[in-house]
Amino acid sequence: MENKILEVKNLFVDYGKYNILKNINFSMAYGDYIGILGPNGAGKSTLIKALLNLVESSGYINFDIDKKEVGYLPQLQENKNKLFPATVGEIVATGLVGKKKFPKFIKNTDKVEVLSVLKKLGIEDLYNKRIGDISGGQTQRVLLCRALVAKPKLLILDEPTSALDPQVRDSFYKLLKELNEKENLSIIFISHDIATIGRYASKMLYLDKELVFFGTNQEFCDSKKMTEYFGHVSQHQICWRHGHEHN
Repeated sequence: MENKILEVKNLFVDYGKYNILKNINFSMAYGDYIGILGPNGAGKSTLIKALLNLVESSGYINFDIDKKEVGYLPQLQENKNKLFPATVGEIVATGLVGKKKFPKFIKNTDKVEVLSVLKKLGIEDLYNKRIGDISGGQTQRVLLCRALVAKPKLLILDEPTSALDPQVRDSFYKLLKELNEKENLSIIFISHDIATIGRYASKMLYLDKELVFFGTNQEFCDSKKMTEYFGHVSQHQICWRHGHEHN
């Protein structure tokens, strides 16, 4: 499977008699940044759970890397427990547990790795803060640090910006793009915001229980099928943003 970090063929997911995903086929190259899009109930989170083997599925899913090299960032819960006693350093260090044969909590070497990733994301000053005492944007960066501390080759994110305000959300998008470009981190990112994710992702996967579209942003903008799907005005607005707001 040359240059492919992930390949999916003929993937089906059923919940009882309900078909959630039907015949999904796509592959991902090393260094790809794929935005997964689609309406509510389209099966976006189910696709991620199938990739992570969190739900039963049929078909072919093959990673060219060890599962321990896959980082996962779930949706941010807005109603976090402010009394939860763990510190930021302790939360991030739990991301190292999967790498250890006989894990021990926060050794000196762990602290170095934790501080290194916190510094990379500009929040090393939060190391000793309780997780319940920091903002939503800071919490999301901490959880991203937890996903990154084990140095994954593929990072999967399930609508990580849905609870963030626009300014913090934009900063988060830029941070991920930097990790993708500078460190060749492969990324799969579920988003509702098709116009914004198109500024950052290299490829777009549009899902509505079946695979509606998969390709580059330019191919998306040139696609007659997607123009018919969204309507000319909406498609023009989406692609105008891609062309004029890209950083």
